[in-house]
Amino acid sequence: MRAPNTIDFWRGIALMEILVNHMPGNSLSRFTHRQYGWSDAAEVLIFLAGMVFAMRCGKQSESGEWRRVLNIYIWHVTFSLILIGVYYVAHLNGQPGILADNRTAALNGDILAGVLLLSHHLRYFDILPLYIVLFATGPLIAWLARRSLIGLVCTSLSLYVATRIWGFGLPTWPGAGVWYFNPFAWQALFVIGYVCGARREALARIMQSRALLVAASIVLMVAFVAMLAGVPNEKVHARTAIELMLWDKSSLGPARILHFLALALVVARFGRFILPFFPLCWTYGSMLGRYAMPTFCLGAMFSALGQVAHGAGLRGIAFDSLHFVVSAIVLLLTAAFLRARRHRAHASLLMRQEGLFKAF
Repeated sequence: MRAPNTIDFWRGIALMEILVNHMPGNSLSRFTHRQYGWSDAAEVLIFLAGMVFAMRCGKQSESGEWRRVLNIYIWHVTFSLILIGVYYVAHLNGQPGILADNRTAALNGDILAGVLLLSHHLRYFDILPLYIVLFATGPLIAWLARRSLIGLVCTSLSLYVATRIWGFGLPTWPGAGVWYFNPFAWQALFVIGYVCGARREALARIMQSRALLVAASIVLMVAFVAMLAGVPNEKVHARTAIELMLWDKSSLGPARILHFLALALVVARFGRFILPFFPLCWTYGSMLGRYAMPTFCLGAMFSALGQVAHGAGLRGIAFDSLHFVVSAIVLLLTAAFLRARRHRAHASLLMRQEGLFKAF
């Protein structure tokens, strides 16, 4: 069984931040890193997805990757329907605007068909279609990387720049518009993660640069001061054209990439000195990250329930803390159950293999 590791740990922490931030008005949001910089948990997850994909290349067949894509699709459709059900019950019980707040103004056959076709995404649950596209194009990314890693980076960067200039995007339906997480832009961060995963030795040497560490620290300090000064504007609809160009989340503004990479460098340099003092956090964070898909989907359901509770008047630091603790406990118990089940399956497989060996 896989031991706790850095990738699983930070993925688990990002998922806990999402649990908090996907409840609008959550008092605990002030403790998440998006309040003090230009990136958030989404960048963490996509970068780590690319990194893990590179590390897994060659160890898993393309059919295995397509099974992963199908698995993500099933999780996405299942929990999209569950969340629509949660919002619809709240809609019938005194919260008429909750469907529209979560991008489902009218519940009809077109909406359900849009969920199945990946053309309709609920608010706060729209990153999984991005995952599906990125992993579906994973074999192409790996093919390009085998021929030229520099060629892959240049292709990815060209697509990113073209998307930022001309606004390419995948259309939504039945509503007008494009996907919130634009795959043509977010693929750039996935590819950056892929390159880091494929060239880990070179990456480790680069990260030892003191000049790079100082530059990354300056970026983080500038972002921190800018956020305190209200740059960019917290209200997305009120942002200027320059703010949208640099900090737009939908098409991954360059300031977000810069901040994330600076943060990743600093955390990687100093995290290993801090984490040993928090062994339980290391263990449980890694366990949540190990089972990221059920953690994310169940977390989305708890966030939706918290949103409904807020609409019913249950607010404040006390309720939000209780909601977070209960949700985290359930998620940890779920991850522990999945780990135990996998361990039993692994042990059973070993016993069968041993019995087959003895039979010969």
